[in-house]
Amino acid sequence: MNTTMSTRESEPPAQPSSPPTAPALLFRTLCAALIFTFCAITLIADDIGSAMFFVLALMGFVTAFYPKQQEPVPREIKLVFFAIGLFFVVALLAYVIVDGSDNGYKRLGRYARFLLAIPIYYTLRRARPDIAALWWGVCVGAIVAGLAAMDQMWWQVWYASSDRASGSVNPIIFGNISLLLAALSLAGSGYFSKIHRGLLVVPGLAALMGMCASFLSGSRGGWLALPALAIVFAWYARDKLKAWQLATLGVLLTAFCLAAWYVPQSGVHARIDEAAQEISDYFNKHEVDTSVGARLEMWKAAWMIFRQHPVLGVGMGGFSVEKQALIDAGKLDPAVASFLHPHNEYAAALATRGIIGFITLLLLFGMIGKVFYDMARRPHPAAQLAGIAGLIVVVSYAHFGISGDTFDRTLPITFFTFLVATLATLAPAESKKGAELVNQRHRQEPS
Repeated sequence: MNTTMSTRESEPPAQPSSPPTAPALLFRTLCAALIFTFCAITLIADDIGSAMFFVLALMGFVTAFYPKQQEPVPREIKLVFFAIGLFFVVALLAYVIVDGSDNGYKRLGRYARFLLAIPIYYTLRRARPDIAALWWGVCVGAIVAGLAAMDQMWWQVWYASSDRASGSVNPIIFGNISLLLAALSLAGSGYFSKIHRGLLVVPGLAALMGMCASFLSGSRGGWLALPALAIVFAWYARDKLKAWQLATLGVLLTAFCLAAWYVPQSGVHARIDEAAQEISDYFNKHEVDTSVGARLEMWKAAWMIFRQHPVLGVGMGGFSVEKQALIDAGKLDPAVASFLHPHNEYAAALATRGIIGFITLLLLFGMIGKVFYDMARRPHPAAQLAGIAGLIVVVSYAHFGISGDTFDRTLPITFFTFLVATLATLAPAESKKGAELVNQRHRQEPS
């Protein structure tokens, strides 16, 4: 389907906009401040970041029923809501029908955060904050993460010494989100270049600092996203950068990765070698009491549980119970007895929500990714940037879930929900602003 045509069908015609009132301007400024602050400090002050998330959601419950006439929700946003809602409903059904445990109820409560994308959308649609808050926020967040990682590993001014950088969160979460912020910063280069060429130093520095934080965290699972992200950037930049510019960017990023590989202080080489050795030890010696070995054993457990409960699984609280039964039967190594999640979102979906849950997980990534892919192909540059940023979020999380319990922890769920809701709101808004500017020029031209 033609992208321009689908955009016109899903969005109402642009109307002349009147200057915002003082309360509306204050509301817009507040939302912009919340967006900036959430992105900038969550990795070093996760409690404050979560508070920003809930404030935006709370305001949405009010603005959704505000008496002023609301414009229709675009079709692509309804698809985002559908994917999120279906994902949660299947988890709820698995809990009600096959689980019912306290552990399952706790995890279901975490999944309920996905639904807060809806009130956040209504908040931001009412406020229409400038997308600058997001681009500056992710850049500052990546730079702050890099500084926190270097301090934790080398300087110890604010943080105590540690073998892996983690900020105020888990090292895996810290590394994954730092990498995501780095990629988003790089995507925001188009925004900064429109203001002034000299400002390109901001996203460039942010991308390097975010990647540095990821490397110092030693979160190997997140690095699986790097090839896919490179493909996304190459696709997006193919008709926006000259061949030599694209090649130069590729060379710089490759040089940075090679430097991280060969500089011992980064720990990258050691972590990769360690992973390769642990894989070999698992298959040759059945060594399970390692990071990779435990994951492989838990993936085996998830597959065995899925084969016994293929439709709705055992519920999110049932994995540890069924895993223990397999250990007692001598089918699994006791070294994995303490784990509550298989550290793979796809394996977890199969074991805890069955084939239905697995399909809804794929739909969550696939449908939302398709929505942002379509946004990235729109004719308005600002909307394109928001669309490619959303695609980066989906691609990153789809890879983070390969070796981690991404959706079993509150902060990654919060970050995913916040970014999806924000970008899904701001991309259509930027597209509408572009249409309004065109209409204004037409009205000013002499007939």
